[in-house]
Formats: sequence, structure tokens, C-alpha cells
Amino acid sequence: MSSKPFCLSDTLKHVEIERPQKHGALEVFPLRWPVVSHLDYLTLDEALEARSIEITEFTEGGRVSLVNIVNRSERMVFLMAGEHLVGCKQNRVVNSSVMIPPDTQIPLPVTCVERGRWGYRTQTFSSGHSSSHYVLRAMMACGAADCDRGARGPKANQAAVWREVSRKMRAMASRSPSDALQAIFLNHDARLNEWAERFPVPTDCNGAVFVVGGIIAGADLFGSQETLRKLWPKLLRSCAIDALESPEQDRESTAAEEITRWLARGVDARQQAFPSPGIGLDVHIQGKEITGASLVVNDQPVHAELFQPTKLTREPAAADRADARHRQTAANTCPRPANGREKRPSFEPLFAGENRMPMQFCSFDGSYLERLRSGDVQTQQHFVSYFSELIRLKLRRRLSSPSAIEDVRQETFTRVWVALRNERGIHQPESLGAFVNSVCNNVLREHYRRTSKEVPSGDEAEANVADPAMGAVEAITDRQMRQRARQILDHLSERYRLLLQQVFLEERDKNQICQDLGVTREYLRVLLHRAKKSFRALSLGATGGNSNEPHCPAADRCRVAVKTPRRPT
Repeated sequence: MSSKPFCLSDTLKHVEIERPQKHGALEVFPLRWPVVSHLDYLTLDEALEARSIEITEFTEGGRVSLVNIVNRSERMVFLMAGEHLVGCKQNRVVNSSVMIPPDTQIPLPVTCVERGRWGYRTQTFSSGHSSSHYVLRAMMACGAADCDRGARGPKANQAAVWREVSRKMRAMASRSPSDALQAIFLNHDARLNEWAERFPVPTDCNGAVFVVGGIIAGADLFGSQETLRKLWPKLLRSCAIDALESPEQDRESTAAEEITRWLARGVDARQQAFPSPGIGLDVHIQGKEITGASLVVNDQPVHAELFQPTKLTREPAAADRADARHRQTAANTCPRPANGREKRPSFEPLFAGENRMPMQFCSFDGSYLERLRSGDVQTQQHFVSYFSELIRLKLRRRLSSPSAIEDVRQETFTRVWVALRNERGIHQPESLGAFVNSVCNNVLREHYRRTSKEVPSGDEAEANVADPAMGAVEAITDRQMRQRARQILDHLSERYRLLLQQVFLEERDKNQICQDLGVTREYLRVLLHRAKKSFRALSLGATGGNSNEPHCPAADRCRVAVKTPRRPT
């Protein structure tokens, strides 16, 4: 190991560029990166194949932006930014390159690339044997510069990622009932395999620059040649899928001098180090016409990804500006009743007890709902912009942590998209606002239950306090009420206890519950009514029916799991 701390800019000065390979709209310039790394680790696919690691949803109910990874081996495991995880409740991609320590369990920051599904397909994630296409990887890297990097690593602009996945699917004429990015790679598997034969792994190299349609897309560099060899199929397919989108025409080959000039911009780029979600440092790189990140472990480079920002890869910032424009012109873009009068939507109960902000409200009709289901971009952008503002107004009063607010907002939209694509989903456009509100309430309740079981550390301990005015007495009461709720469940009959747990705590599909119990949906409602009535009776008995007992919001959250939410009117 070198005694001098690793510095990416120093090494970029001495990168050697080899003779390029070219096919169609794709050019690949192999690189020799003069670094030395003696780290011993497995790649994601190697670890999954050896069953050394297990990747699951962060909790049983799931969380869009986090998954749980357990490394049971005695070796470190490397996950490259953009690698595809398929299965569980929805497919995800890894936000940034990360090294998982041996014999440990950590939360892993991820981003959803399958917005039309929110239900278990498998209990664990597997490898998609693919990586996000280069445009999406560059977009997420550009967005990382402006994101709020908490203790659990960088977050992506989820709405912008969904838009890019939809754009890519349209451009590649791919279809998926759940809008899964993985479908694009499956649909074009034969062509991608053909391109893979045209681009063998570069010999004696540990990096490459990829040029698509005559424009530098980016570069990947690794601390060892062996890592490049193992990840080469994923890297090549991620660029080839973008090259297939580019029109085939005769172009002059890109000059090696142009590659040299672009890499030189990284020498003067600003670098900022953050703790990695695993071990080591996640060093963000931002300069003129170059951005990216580098993972450094024990002062040894593992992976560096560099991108040349383009109009598409700057999408997150553009999306934020578009959201502002949509809010200003909401009155012109949303449907109105025939009489021309604007009706306040059923989402208005979000503002109960809050200071109202002047904003344009809109109602929804059948044509709006159909455009939303069909994937109309303008309608989707309006929908996300409009309800994002309402959801944030609702959550600011209830959650103090900006990251928690964003998690609940993203998960709310994920579940709404799933319902919209379901044949038995929303059929009454006028109830769209009430439905989004109901979903947000459910996600918020899950967040309360989840955070009540987690032990926060560092800044999160203060940020996750829902009521900053809560004192010691209220905190003790909150813990007592949660314990009381669990005791009441224990005193219910086994059938009622299991029913309430499966419906409200585990949130299992009701059709599956009916099948397990051998009852109809109608009789399931009867059983639920009886179970909730028994719970309330025991609850009143436990409190002695004392109406003068001090009110505790945390106690409400403990009972809310078995309380039927009042639908807004």
C-alpha cells in the first residue's frame, strides 16, 4: 500500500489510452489506470452465487429507498453503482459503489426502477446481471451533487428516475406491465449478446471510456484488472443499450486527444469525501463537463465512475424547475368541471390543523385518469408535481426529518402507481385525491411503527422526533401505550390476533388471506369488524374507560393499526 493518501486527480494525469474498438454507434477506449490495490473482495454476482450475502427488503413492509444486505462471508463484497437487484417488492438499482465489510449487516441506499409493482415476487433479491444504462447512471451521479446525503448515503431523485425509465422504454419500444427497466435488457438480449462478441474485455487494462453516437458518455476505472474483467459484461450492455437508441450512421472516429482533454478536466475538478454506506469513502467529483464519484477503501481505489453531463443527465434539476412551472400553471393544465367552477379536491383533509398555503386546486375526470394510466408524460408530471406539494404540506407538520418526508412521499407514489395499473384499481376519478391521501396515511402509519422499533443514532435521533414538544411524561406514556397494544393483541383469540396482524401489521394481500382462511371477501370484512370490535373492547377495559386520561399522539399510533381509517369526503 502506498504511504501517500490516494488522490484521483493525481492518477488521472497518467492514464494511458489504448487503441479503441468500434461497432455501430459505440466506441470503447480501453484505459490503463496507474493505481495499485491489494484489496480482496467478491463482486455482487460472485457473492450471490456463493450464497455469501442475502439482500432483502429493509423491513417486512418494504422501503423504496433502502434494502437490507447481510454479508455472512469472511471477505468484503463490492457492489458497483447502477447494478440491478431484481425481486422482492420491486426491482432496484444501487445508488453508489459500496464495499460491504465481512460478517456484517447494513442498510443499502437504492432507487426503484419498477414503479408499477409493490408486492413480493420473491423473499430475497437476486442479480439482474445488468447495470443501469449509462444515461441513468450519469443522471443519478449528477443528482448526487445536490442531494441531502444523510448517514445512509446518497439519494436519487426518484421521480426523475421513473421518468427516465419511461422515456427509455418508449425509445426502445419495450413494454412491461410494471414499467420494469429490466424488461429493456430482456427484450434486446439477442442484440446485446451480439454486441458483446464485438467488444471483448480489454487486455491488461483496468478501465474504459465509452463514446455513444460520437459523444463521450463516461468512463469506469477499477483498482484491479480482475474487477474490470468480472464486471465487463454489465458495463458493455449498459452502454450498448444506449448505443442501440442512437441512429446508426457513418461517423468519424473519436480522436484519442479528445478523450485525453476530457479526462484532464477531472484533474481540476472539485472533490468532496463522504462516509460510504459500507466502509471507506465515497468521493464526489464535480468539474467542468465532468462529474462522478470514486470509492476509496483503506486509501486504495476500488472504483471510479466519470460522466460527461448532457441534457438528459441533468434531468433532476430540470425536473425541479418543471415542477415549479407546473405549480404556477396548475389552473391551466388540470381538468375543470363543465360549469367552469373549480372544485376543491377530496385531498383537502391533508390541511386539517395546518396553515393553508395559497395554491391552485383541481378536480379530476375520466380522461385525466386514462392519460395517467397510459403513461402520458405531461399528465404524469402534473400529477407528481400537484400531489407532491400536498403531501409535503401534510408531512411537514408530522415529520421533522426532510429525509423521512421524502421517503414517505416516494413510497406513496410507488403504491399509487401500482394501484393505477391494477385492473381492479381506481375507477372513480373524483376519488383520486382521497385515494392518494389514504395511501399516504397508510405509509405514514408504517413509518411511525418502523421508527418506534428503530434506535436512531447521530443526527437522526433529533431529526426523527415527530413532536419536538414531547416531554419525558409523554415519552413514557408513548412506550406504555405501545406495550399495552401488544398486550391486548395477546389476549385476543388466536384467529382474531392472526387476522389483525396479517391485515394491518404484515399488510398481506386480502385475497391471499381469504384463500388461507377459506372465506369470501364479504365474510372477511365481517371477521375484521368483529376482531376490531374485540380489540376496542379490550382496549377500553385496559384503560378503565377513563376519559380523563391524558391524550398521547403516540398511543393513537399504536391503536391506529386496527382502526379503520376514515376516508376523506
